[in-house]
Amino acid sequence: MTTLVPRRRALLASTAAALLLLGGCAATDDGGSGDAGAAKPTLTVGGLAAADFELFEHSGIFEDAPYELQGTDVGFAEQTAALNAGTLDIALYGVTTALRQQAEEIPEWTSETAPVKLIAGFAPPAHDDIPKVVTAVRADAGIETAEDLRGKTWAFGIGGDTPTAYLASLEEAGLTEDDIVPLETEDNVAAFIAGQADVVTAFSSAFFDLLESGEAEVFYSADELGIAVFPGYAVLSDALEDPEQAAVIEDFLIRVNTFNSEWYDANPEVVKEVLTTTGAQTPESADFTISQHEGTRSIAFDEALFAGAEKSARLLYEAGDLSNPITSIDATFDGRFNDVLDSVDYDYGE
Repeated sequence: MTTLVPRRRALLASTAAALLLLGGCAATDDGGSGDAGAAKPTLTVGGLAAADFELFEHSGIFEDAPYELQGTDVGFAEQTAALNAGTLDIALYGVTTALRQQAEEIPEWTSETAPVKLIAGFAPPAHDDIPKVVTAVRADAGIETAEDLRGKTWAFGIGGDTPTAYLASLEEAGLTEDDIVPLETEDNVAAFIAGQADVVTAFSSAFFDLLESGEAEVFYSADELGIAVFPGYAVLSDALEDPEQAAVIEDFLIRVNTFNSEWYDANPEVVKEVLTTTGAQTPESADFTISQHEGTRSIAFDEALFAGAEKSARLLYEAGDLSNPITSIDATFDGRFNDVLDSVDYDYGE
């Protein structure tokens, strides 16, 4: 079980005290006397699988949380709908998820009117060996220069952040979709592995074995392309205006940040055991997952991040993937928790 550093412990204590004062933990069977049998409120968070909860239990970080943590492991679209419907308290969002949602609205959202806010994001520093999101080529495809990509079959995913990385890769290569054979599929990696595509844009974790063996090679990474790709958390703006709900959200973020930035990297053997049993990963896949997580930190919502988000929005709009252009790129970002999470600049690499 981890021992929280003093600053983290003080922050959690002060937040828990605020929750108690606001009545966040006061629901009891006898009308709310605050006795030992008091029932905790429930906090429902998206993107949490069984392996995550087992790791949380090993870490002990949520052991004294003033709420019962529940999770739902569904996709971004389902989480967006659940968040808007009020059945999900905190949703796991990507940067692109928020951009797509914002682009559908007329008039365009502003910082004051956006009903949904990204409140935190987590990412490791840029990896030089195998980055997290890549455009890769088959080693037997004869692709050594950007010009060699011309005429090749290029697989990319539907939804999430990979379409942005695909578009950024095309731009970096000086190509358009007319110069290649685009293959848009729900299983882009399977098409790449099967030899149906010479190029793929995807999360490297889906085919890390090919990259490690040399059967595939990284051609571009999302980091060097200057687009921000990382998982983040979003809530309804109304929740942030409610002191009780905001205190619960802050408490959760502090704890999950401690888990990500301190406990996870310090306990690789425990993590691997859970990933290979409950998570059903192979030992090799678990090792890769752990190495990719190394150095993960909370990301600051600042100009460095907004520059990447702005590029993503431009590429998606120019490709017809967003209904409207986005001019208020920071409208869906709320950085009020950046300081308490010791957030760092997003690392785009060298």
